[in-house]
Amino acid sequence: LSAVAFSLLRCLLFGFFPSVVMLYLLYFPLFAACDGGSGGSGTTPTTPEEEGVPQGYYTLLSHTLGGQDVSGRYLYSYLQYDGETVRQVGVTLAGKTETSYPCTETETGLSVSIGVRTAAYAFDEAAKTLTVTGTQNRMPSTEIFAYNAQYTAPAAPAESGVAFTDELFGESLDENFYNYCPTVMTEGSDTMHIWYCSNQVSGNVTDYVAYRKGTLQADGTWTFTEKELVLSPSASGWDSRHTCDPSVIKGSFAYGGTEYGYLMAYLGCSSSDNTDNEVGLAVANAPEGPWIKVGDEPVAKYIGSGEYVSGYWGYGQPSLVSVDGEGRVLLFYTKGLQSSTSVYVEYWDFSDLDDMQRLGGASVSQNGLANGYIFNNADFAYDAARGRLYCLAEAPCVSSDPSFITPAQILYYVDFGTDEEYPCATLFGGTYVWTKYGEVNEAATGYARNHNGAIVTDAYGRITDSMTVPVVYTVSILASQNTDDGRVGSWPTLHSYRLHGYVFEGVL
Repeated sequence: LSAVAFSLLRCLLFGFFPSVVMLYLLYFPLFAACDGGSGGSGTTPTTPEEEGVPQGYYTLLSHTLGGQDVSGRYLYSYLQYDGETVRQVGVTLAGKTETSYPCTETETGLSVSIGVRTAAYAFDEAAKTLTVTGTQNRMPSTEIFAYNAQYTAPAAPAESGVAFTDELFGESLDENFYNYCPTVMTEGSDTMHIWYCSNQVSGNVTDYVAYRKGTLQADGTWTFTEKELVLSPSASGWDSRHTCDPSVIKGSFAYGGTEYGYLMAYLGCSSSDNTDNEVGLAVANAPEGPWIKVGDEPVAKYIGSGEYVSGYWGYGQPSLVSVDGEGRVLLFYTKGLQSSTSVYVEYWDFSDLDDMQRLGGASVSQNGLANGYIFNNADFAYDAARGRLYCLAEAPCVSSDPSFITPAQILYYVDFGTDEEYPCATLFGGTYVWTKYGEVNEAATGYARNHNGAIVTDAYGRITDSMTVPVVYTVSILASQNTDDGRVGSWPTLHSYRLHGYVFEGVL
């Protein structure tokens, strides 16, 4: 080609068909190299002399929302600018989001058309960053992305996993297994540990604590390891019939001359009629164990207590929140007594489990709950940035079959502030009122029964992102929906207990 013709061709390509050029630069690096670019798979070449906003990838440096840094919520997040559009991609535990908007370059950066609105993406030429400010979920938001010429966008895995809101895992529904009562801990932005209650033999109702590790994939789906039974009923004693309802936190817990990094509270009992439940402890140095039971007695002992009446439910459904990241812990549990049902909280120093110290105890206030609602089977999580305590609790049961599990999980919160002597100290002497935030119900999930849930937290029972509250809950079918006429007793619904996720967004 003559110089003139070649120049004209360049103008046509780069002036009128930038998206076409982007495809060539992304997938045909040899073509880009012929034009003087530095291209490569997943990158867009630029030259130091290029003026204006460089085309290519910009990876997330920081994201503040409502004054809180929420950068840790992302497995990855990036912008891709091709001269005509800005494409933004991000993956969090809730899944993958991807948007694309037309834009034009301005003297200060990019003007991006988002529906009827226009957003300004300010470009810092020295730092090579794009900054966008606005609102998300009615809260002020600032995102800063840095130009990255060498970035390669994560590729989707060969086989996708499951979405956070779908059934996370479970055995075939043709068999009689159950999966419910989870506790969920995240590690970094891509790992989820789930301990839950399951049975070992199809058709046999004996509760074990099971464990699976989840890994977040580049496409926003999750893959989980195979089921491991990590805590079993003892051969004899107070927890010889069932071990269930686990709650796990990280810290520093000495027992029998060994230091352990994980503490589990669990429900145990020796009865087969759902009575005389008590709460025990176990320790381990890895999420999958081995888990070692602490002592021969429960830490919350119902039998022999002043509240004991034979034939009643007792103490159980524990929830742990770390106070100091070490050995001091809040232990919540449900009391199902002859007189009432409520939730109790105890403050413990578990640094030395051979000489554990109970530092306080109190009934959890039910101020602010609607008539007919009581806290039970509740899970708790603390937001250190706000000094806020969350509670995910059961809604009242309904009369239709199955009447023994609830139709909804309700999220409540109370703001204690950040100037307490220690987190949630107000529980042990102050007055407070709960506020309802929302529900996980049939309208949200499509299931008529949504029960036995847990708040997704970090290793210390704390919210990782003040602007969202993810939860994992149990769904089940109605007895009338069972298709196996051979199932009897509890199995028409029990075999369908499976875990799903849900995210409360825009928490104020």
